Amino acid sequence: MRSSVAAAATLAALPPGARVGTSSLRRRAFLARARPDAVLVELRGNVPTRVERVQAGDYDAIILAAAGLKRLGLAEHISEYLGVGTWPPAVAQGVVGVCARAGDAATLRWLTPLDDRAARLAVSAERALLRMLEGGCQVPLGALATLDEEQLSLRFKICALDGSGGHERRAPASAATTSAGGAGSRWRTRSDSVSGWRGGPAGARCRGAHRKRARGGRGGRAMNVVLNLKPVVVTRAESSDGPLSRELRSLGLRALLWPAVSVTSADLGPLTAALEAVRSFGWIVFASRHAVAAVLARLPAAPAGVRIAAVGQATAQVLRQRRWPVDLVPEEASAAALIDAFAARWSASDAGVKILYPASSRALPTLAAGLTQLGAQVTQVEAYRTEAAALDVAECRAWIARGGVGAVTFASPSAVTELARALGAEDFQRLLAGAAAVAIGRTTARELTARGHTAVVAESATLQGLARTTHRLLQTRA
Repeated sequence: MRSSVAAAATLAALPPGARVGTSSLRRRAFLARARPDAVLVELRGNVPTRVERVQAGDYDAIILAAAGLKRLGLAEHISEYLGVGTWPPAVAQGVVGVCARAGDAATLRWLTPLDDRAARLAVSAERALLRMLEGGCQVPLGALATLDEEQLSLRFKICALDGSGGHERRAPASAATTSAGGAGSRWRTRSDSVSGWRGGPAGARCRGAHRKRARGGRGGRAMNVVLNLKPVVVTRAESSDGPLSRELRSLGLRALLWPAVSVTSADLGPLTAALEAVRSFGWIVFASRHAVAAVLARLPAAPAGVRIAAVGQATAQVLRQRRWPVDLVPEEASAAALIDAFAARWSASDAGVKILYPASSRALPTLAAGLTQLGAQVTQVEAYRTEAAALDVAECRAWIARGGVGAVTFASPSAVTELARALGAEDFQRLLAGAAAVAIGRTTARELTARGHTAVVAESATLQGLARTTHRLLQTRA
């Protein structure tokens, strides 16, 4: 199954620092090897959505399976097919397997005509390689075996997660020595086979990591601890048991609490007055969970006849947990996406509709201005204050000096602004020169870009998405 590039140019023709999206660990490693200058960005969503995000400019290119694009009638978006020699597929990719009980002779008889001998021999060889290298889902390994006139050839590629220490080999083997049942231990190769390389540097690093994960116990968590990934900075205002810290710990990552911002109470007179007249509004728009908390502390039950919009799924979830219905949530958690969602359902009868927008003291004008431009009457009231937090700058600088930070997470533009202010331009630069910046959304990423730093945008604009993206990013850099 070939990989393909969906972009306006081939992979080689992309500009330096191009943003390339893929959700495959194998493709990420191969991309880092082929284009070390490229910025690797997490890619989520169904295939049509991924293609749309390239067209919208979120990515310069994305790497997808060519078969999926063709099956969905999207082949016209393919700018390049990546050769199986340098981009071999995952082991046994594209093969359909049928299982039956070993002693069920009747079922096996029915299945025998379906057996594709060439595919079975090829998959047996690929799986034998996987066992030989003690590989698994966390090893960037690609392999493709082919059978030509009883000569079985196996082409494979393996490298470290950051693309270094790679090895490529094409190993011939006799198809007759591969058992009909696919017993990989009986697969023999010639002198130039993979067995002669098994102790190579990339293989040792990848296999070692996989063995450590296997010894560590459950799931991927043990692998991260054993690999000794550097800690992750949490810049949002939360305790050591806060939601982002918990998500990071569940993935085996240590969280460093550097709260750049704090959330405090506002003068609630305007909010209280607006809520007393809440039935005069057609909509309430929530852009954060803090706004939800401020409103629901004064209005526990959802007001009848007033529709509710949330900027993203995380905010919507908090509302639903309190039994508030949510009428509108954009697919992407951003002010621009919420405005687009309103515009898609806007009609002439909506002109002049009143919208209550409980916001932060530092809320950007994007949302209110966009809704006003549609024809709404927006009442923006301060529901809470976002202020600079008392940060232990000396401790932060000590971590920066010893290069001890693996990644820095930013859940808002304010967190970027305040951390840069607290550390000073020089130390902020030193921090992000050695640690990856991970932003919860594009608005936050743009704040980092304005300061000269490139950020990886979370797979989804939620704290879980922020944690998972950070986890994957640190794995590729380990």
